[in-house]
Amino acid sequence: MQLRMAAVLLAMLPSGVRAQASAVAGSIIRNVADASYTSDGRPAVARSNAVATRVDERLDVTLALRAGPAGGDPAFVAFRVTNRGNGIEAFVLTAPAVPAGLVVRGIARDADDAGAGDGRPDAGGTLDGGITAPIAAGDSAGFVLILTPAADGTLPDGTVTIAVRAATGSGTPGTVFAGTGDGGGDAVTGPTGAAATLTSPVGTGDMDAMIEKSQAVRAPDGSPRGVPGATITYTLRARAGVGARAVRIADPIPSGTRYVPGSLRLDDAAVSDADDADPGGCDGARVTVALPDGGAGGGGTIRTISFQVIIQ
Repeated sequence: MQLRMAAVLLAMLPSGVRAQASAVAGSIIRNVADASYTSDGRPAVARSNAVATRVDERLDVTLALRAGPAGGDPAFVAFRVTNRGNGIEAFVLTAPAVPAGLVVRGIARDADDAGAGDGRPDAGGTLDGGITAPIAAGDSAGFVLILTPAADGTLPDGTVTIAVRAATGSGTPGTVFAGTGDGGGDAVTGPTGAAATLTSPVGTGDMDAMIEKSQAVRAPDGSPRGVPGATITYTLRARAGVGARAVRIADPIPSGTRYVPGSLRLDDAAVSDADDADPGGCDGARVTVALPDGGAGGGGTIRTISFQVIIQ
């Protein structure tokens, strides 16, 4: 008797989801094996029982600052929330740390983030309890932190911290929230622990200049581990105060890494690596970017610079 085994994988996934994509939370993965053979010269098939697995919801999230328009209101801090999980999830946004004398008026949606990205709050007021509308897996949504200036219209110079966590729950990677995932399965925190924070300089430019740096690490397996082959995205938030002139940002490429060509950006716009007419470049050893003078309408405007390196 000749025997040939074949495994058939049947996944109940929404249309348009490619096989190599992450399995959608709540979907059912079924597996059946069959054996085709001949007996007494006739073909026959024997089929196994079916086994099934419900895909748990992975909870993951990242935050990223983004630039508002040139000359934008310094009382607005624009940022983006990205759902890195595999399910539809709402998130809770807070501002746990602000400079003394500064008040947070609220956090508002900025739907223009997907289009013009104007860095200003949409009409309709602030989020109730800081809770976002559900965000689909892999999608991003723009938001604006709204600060209240002092009576004289100024904002104290300093930094503000913005925090996000999944509404379902957060904790160390692998924390399980039984029965709370999409489709009735469990929800499990992924590499980010379903929470993230970032900081941003704020103020009206009384200081001559301010710069702050953050980083995000992404390994080839999607985790935040700093292993060889992982990509580090550096983000600089810089401001030229009213008295600052000829401000030039210089950031050396760290030893043990190599710059990713073409990754340099200023306020979400690409900047060429070459030494040319645009405001920045990279010679392989360091990134440099020139900012407008603070006295030329740039005072208080925060500019965002980002680039990537790969760990060798």
